[in-house]
Amino acid sequence: MKLLYLLISIIFILKSVKGDCIKCFNEGEKCTYVDSDGDTKFGGCNGGFICVPLTNSTLSENYVCRPYAKLNEECFKNSDEGSGMCELGLLCQSGKCVNARFSIIGEGCEQVSDCYSNYAQCTNKICTNPTNECRNEYDCEFSQYCNDKVCTPRVERGKNCTLDDDMCSQPLVCQKFYPKEEKIGTCQTLTQNGIGGACKDDGFCNSQDGLYCNDNICQKYVEPIQKGNCTIDPSVCDQYHSCDCQGNCYSGFTPLTIKDNLTPLYDCLLENQCYIGGNLFSSSSCASKHCGPEVCNYLKASYSVNDKSICSSFSNVVDQYCSINSSSKIVYSLFTLLLILIISLLF
Repeated sequence: MKLLYLLISIIFILKSVKGDCIKCFNEGEKCTYVDSDGDTKFGGCNGGFICVPLTNSTLSENYVCRPYAKLNEECFKNSDEGSGMCELGLLCQSGKCVNARFSIIGEGCEQVSDCYSNYAQCTNKICTNPTNECRNEYDCEFSQYCNDKVCTPRVERGKNCTLDDDMCSQPLVCQKFYPKEEKIGTCQTLTQNGIGGACKDDGFCNSQDGLYCNDNICQKYVEPIQKGNCTIDPSVCDQYHSCDCQGNCYSGFTPLTIKDNLTPLYDCLLENQCYIGGNLFSSSSCASKHCGPEVCNYLKASYSVNDKSICSSFSNVVDQYCSINSSSKIVYSLFTLLLILIISLLF
C-alpha cells in the first residue's frame, strides 16, 4: 500500500501549498511580488509558462514567466539536481535539460546517468547496484527493501515481519499476528473490511465500495455539505477537502475518486514492478511506458480536484500529457517541484 499512500501524499502537499492564494502572471511578466509582511513571494504563470530567472545571475525578486526549456536547451539552476525550468520528464543537469535518472535498479539503461540510484552502474544495459548498499528502497531491486543500509530480500507471505518496516513483498503488508507482541506481525494480503469493520486507516476499508475509516470503523463516505466559511472555521472542510482563498471547500482525493483514479494506477505500477521514485514522468520511465493511460487519468483527477487556487499552467500540462499518447514530453510547474520534494523527503 506504500505506493498508493505516496500518490495520495503528492496531492495532499499540492493542496496545502495552493491555500496561499497564489497570484498568476502572463508570459514575460515579472512573477514575484512582495506581500504585506514585506516578504518576496513567487507567483504562478498562466498558459503553460514557468516563473524562473532569465539568467543564472537573475535575482529571485526579478523572476519572469517564460517558456519551459526543451531537451538539450539551457536551463538556469544553481544545482545540478532537479527539474529547474525544464519540461516535465527532463532534469536540469550541468546547465542542460536532459532525459535522465528514470531507471530503477533492475531496469534498462544506455548509460549510468539513466539510473536513478547514486549507487548504480549501467552493466550490460541494466541498472545494477554491485555494492548492495542503500539509503532507501530505490537503491534496491523491486524484490528487495533497504534494511540497515543493505538491500535485503523482501519477506514472503506468512513470514514474520516488523510493523514499522516496509519489508513485505508487494503488495503484502505486515499485519499484527501475535497479541502479546506489539511490533511483530506476518506478511499478509491486506484485508479490506466492509461497512462496520474495524480499521486503523482508510487502507483497511473496501475502497471499491467508497468506504473510509472513521473512528476506527469502516463507513460509507458521503460528500459533505459545506456549512460556513472555512477561512474563519477550518473545521468546515473535512480531511479530504481544502479551503480556498474565498472560503470554499474544494475536493481532494476522496474515497470515491481514489477507487476511480489512484487504485488503477497503483495496480498497474505493482503489476509492472514500477517504483514511484526516479524521474517518474520521463517518457523512458517504467510508469510512463507501462502505465501511461493510468498516469494520465491520475493527472486529470489531480487537476479537476485542485483547480481552485492554481494558475492555468496546470491544465496545459494535463492536456499535453494526455494528448501525446500518454507520454511525458510535457511542461509542468508546481506539481513537478512538489513531486521532487516528496521524493527528496524519502532519503
